Amino acid sequence: MALFEHYIMVDWTGGNARKTGKPDAIWLATGARSDVEPVILNPASRTEAVRTVRDIVTPFARGEDAGRVLVCFDFAYGYPRGLGSALAGTSAPWRRVWSRIAALVHDDIGTKAGRPPSNRSNRFDAADRINEDLSPPGGPIGPFWCLFEPGSRRSVPQEQPARPFALRGGGTLGAHRLTDVRAQADTPFRLFGNGSVGSQVLTGLPCLERHRFDAALAGVSSVWPFETGWAATERWLPDGVRIVHAEIYPSVRPPLPDPIKDRGQVRAMWHWARDLDTAGTLVDAFAIPAGIVAGSQEDVAVRAEEGWILGCPSSVKLDPQPTPPRRRRSAGVARDGEPGELLTRAYGAAVRGARAGERRNLDVGSGGDRAAVGTRSVIRRLASCDPPPVSWTPPKARRCARSCSWRKGKEGSSRRSSRPTQ
Repeated sequence: MALFEHYIMVDWTGGNARKTGKPDAIWLATGARSDVEPVILNPASRTEAVRTVRDIVTPFARGEDAGRVLVCFDFAYGYPRGLGSALAGTSAPWRRVWSRIAALVHDDIGTKAGRPPSNRSNRFDAADRINEDLSPPGGPIGPFWCLFEPGSRRSVPQEQPARPFALRGGGTLGAHRLTDVRAQADTPFRLFGNGSVGSQVLTGLPCLERHRFDAALAGVSSVWPFETGWAATERWLPDGVRIVHAEIYPSVRPPLPDPIKDRGQVRAMWHWARDLDTAGTLVDAFAIPAGIVAGSQEDVAVRAEEGWILGCPSSVKLDPQPTPPRRRRSAGVARDGEPGELLTRAYGAAVRGARAGERRNLDVGSGGDRAAVGTRSVIRRLASCDPPPVSWTPPKARRCARSCSWRKGKEGSSRRSSRPTQ
């Protein structure tokens, strides 16, 4: 059975300027399950993007449109375990992080009356304040690091502090979440530089916090996996939930051909979610990831603080339940690099092989098809190795750490981009 009637995929930016029609801008793909292609929107600012998303989901919240809507933003919904627990409060660690950042980060600074939102934020000031609160007296300063203007903030170092980072009051903090390690994503603490994603998180979480807990939407909204838990059956979501929020990282999927890569990525994510849901298998992506034992420290950390990337390799294949007959797809690549039935079967086999500790070398697609080859490499990595330890640092992150002195260009770009933006 399908989980959703509508899908919204948002490619985010942490930049300080309004931007449209270019890479590293905000790109939004939205459409119903019955649509052949999504509608592509390009809001010039974060405020306008969230306003657009709200307009789309409001009919679902009111019950005017039947079914549920899946809303996915391209930034981390949490930080490595330890940050939320170090913040004051009695709520769940992820809520403490959201609330604290929302209280510190201000957007659209300098916007004049009657003018469009400026899209300028004080994210560096917010990072400076958090570092002051969390850094031990006389010890290393962190966990946020690397500024557009080195030395412009007293408590934000330019070089990455040693990991694990020792927190004020005890405890330590790693550089990556478990899902970042599996997806080979950069650390959310790095604010500037080639491949940095820290500014997107600092500017994105306040927008998501206001959207999730908006008075008109809060009663029918839920965040995966913080509030929903893992999918154990196809009917794991309560009937009253009409809006489901989930984090995405488009680099785990091959982009569709497009002159603007970010736009092609959100189109690919929309097709991925819509096609799996139509086939009745999207629920597998919401299940507990392979290699994480229910009730373990890793499971608790992911559900209470770190979060998880939807579609990040790998998730457990749920036990099949009776579903209506569905249209068959041809094997191989069905549409512009979209995985077909053969790829779906191979991916499932890879997951089962990885869980059983087997080493396999699966072949998917044929010839030089770029999408098939890209997905084949993901499947081979998944099937041939055990889940890496949390302390493992992706090679890409190490390369990014060495490039922090690069100062040309701008900061805060899309988390998949190789070009920093201001």
